[in-house]
Amino acid sequence: MEGTIGTSPAGTDGHAESEAPAEASARAGRPAQSGGPCPLCEYEAWAYLFVSHGIPVYRCAKCGLTRLYPQPTRAEVLAFYANSTGHDPFADDAHLPDSVTEQEAAKAYVRVLQRRGPPGPSVLLVATAGHPFAGIASSHGYEIETFLTMQELSRSRLAPERYDSAVVILELEKADSPIAALEQIHGALKPDGKLLLVTSSMDSWSARFFGSQWPGWRPENLYTWTARRSGRPWCAAASPG
Repeated sequence: MEGTIGTSPAGTDGHAESEAPAEASARAGRPAQSGGPCPLCEYEAWAYLFVSHGIPVYRCAKCGLTRLYPQPTRAEVLAFYANSTGHDPFADDAHLPDSVTEQEAAKAYVRVLQRRGPPGPSVLLVATAGHPFAGIASSHGYEIETFLTMQELSRSRLAPERYDSAVVILELEKADSPIAALEQIHGALKPDGKLLLVTSSMDSWSARFFGSQWPGWRPENLYTWTARRSGRPWCAAASPG
């Protein structure tokens, strides 16, 4: 879970690569290409941070949203891992169900839902395939009607106002358009539906401690944010009106 102390996968600690063109441009004081206005607040000023695994990282000067740019394609992400760990970040993770950390985190998410009211009969779950939340939530009276990854969600059509709850666990970072993903999820919730959104955060102790070596800087994580600065726009995107 986010906040777990760890190191980058073997072969992925490539933060000291030779300078990319965008990095060299930023160091020379020239405006780097950062991909247009912020998808959250539409502000157009971006601050260059560093290069992560060969990809420049920028932060919105207004809301604090960070993004990789140019954003890697799925094929490029797979090629990156093929040349290092061989891990497929989009595939079923066989280690998740047996992870004590993930199981405890899943129990905590269920408790959050329970505090928001009695279990509804229908839950939309957006998480890595094999995530233990599905089984743990089912054992507490929740029905996981639909279980998708973020990539599957982007290719799916959800019935409007179908679900009592939606739970998104560390998948919004992978969305090509986080706002569009939240709007799609919101449209699938009943008018009094609940959304539990779990994300990696630059506010976390691990992010502040590890800096550019934070394990959250992965090529499949296109976006990262800080709740203290960009929480309000996210909430607005996920709320009625």
